[in-house]
Amino acid sequence: MRLPSMALVISLRALIRFSKEYRTLIVLFVLAFSVRALYALAVQFLSGEHGFIAFSDAEFFYYRLARNLVDEGVYSLAASAPYYPEAYHTPLYPWFVAAFLLLKLPLLTIALAQAFLGAVMAMLSYSIARNISDSYPIAVSVGLLMAFEPMSIFWSGLLMSDTLFAFLFITSVYLLLAKKPAMSMLSLGFAALTRPIALYCAPVFLLFIAWEAYRAGRSIRHIGRDIAVALAMFAVVVSPWLIRNYVTFGQASLTSASWYVVYVFPLMEFAHDKGLSIPNALPDLPQEEQYRRFSFEYVPHYQRAFFEATKGDLLGFAFVYGKRSLNSFVTDRYEFLVTGVLAEKVPALFAAVPAAMVQTMLLVGQMFWLAVYALALVAVAINRYRPWWLFAVALVGINALLSGGLNPVGTDMSRYSLGLYPLLFLFAGIGARSLWQRSRVWRIVSSQ
Repeated sequence: MRLPSMALVISLRALIRFSKEYRTLIVLFVLAFSVRALYALAVQFLSGEHGFIAFSDAEFFYYRLARNLVDEGVYSLAASAPYYPEAYHTPLYPWFVAAFLLLKLPLLTIALAQAFLGAVMAMLSYSIARNISDSYPIAVSVGLLMAFEPMSIFWSGLLMSDTLFAFLFITSVYLLLAKKPAMSMLSLGFAALTRPIALYCAPVFLLFIAWEAYRAGRSIRHIGRDIAVALAMFAVVVSPWLIRNYVTFGQASLTSASWYVVYVFPLMEFAHDKGLSIPNALPDLPQEEQYRRFSFEYVPHYQRAFFEATKGDLLGFAFVYGKRSLNSFVTDRYEFLVTGVLAEKVPALFAAVPAAMVQTMLLVGQMFWLAVYALALVAVAINRYRPWWLFAVALVGINALLSGGLNPVGTDMSRYSLGLYPLLFLFAGIGARSLWQRSRVWRIVSSQ
């Protein structure tokens, strides 16, 4: 009886010591997971299982891909045979969903798994902020914002790829900060298999890896080796999908999306602004095969239509595209949450809230994000944070240029930006601290 008692005491002491050392991380995890789990349970109660796919992309793309993987053993968007292979979406998130379906688990468990990922993201964000800023208050603020940001909670309750992508992307930043460049690029590779935009972020990571090695006094040979190993880890993950697309479609590309989305979104706005009629490049397909418009087969049609429409005025198109990218920073991220979710799912509650209060809350949400951007810009003045600030700005710029230029609507930008929230909140906190410290100096000087 003596040995088990001693083991229990030692275990309890270790648990107490662990809880004290990691108390903040544990609290952040519990808070972030609890609010997401409660939201998932609310969705289940109010809408049943369909509530988790009650968003067009969730049902038409990710759930159908996962269902076909499990039921038919094919990666296809077809509702029935023939099952043409899919090229538009990278495979990791459909595989993620398919794993739960294969085990015959309810969709609620997928939402709870995403709640877990969201909670880990809050912990990682706290750790990133604590290490870069060396400030406990800033780190806690970042962790809490990650835990309670409304749209991140909303997306965790849907079968959409964005929570998994954000988790992998934030993990890659955390590993980069932890001076594990190879593992960072490995995680970024998995992020690219979730959302292809990570492919365009890879050069920024590689440049930062080279800079950190140079600043540490490494030789050119060692820097080259670090870059080669990191790039190899990234390639190991993404190359099988590139090979699959080359073998299947003759295209060594992660996705067929690029020219299709350029044609459907910014080119249409350009044509509208200029009063142009653009060639109809969309294929004439039966209703049951409309999903095939995303195939590599029709990419040359979208590309040709683009160049015909913009011939002689590429600068005009670039202006429209740039305007869309800039608009992505200011489109309202929370309007959909109020008018598209609360009003439809809980109409009685929505009707009970005065319209003036709704508009005030939406205005506060917009002002919050404008303040985040403004305060983050202030942080550039602080030399010791400038490498990380430039790293963050490069990633934010790539996201705005690609995601924002294509689809700047606030609803979508809220999910496209999830992986960047920790860096945005971090530098907003650093900027706010800098302004506060300067204001204290000014008050002291003016009082003398």
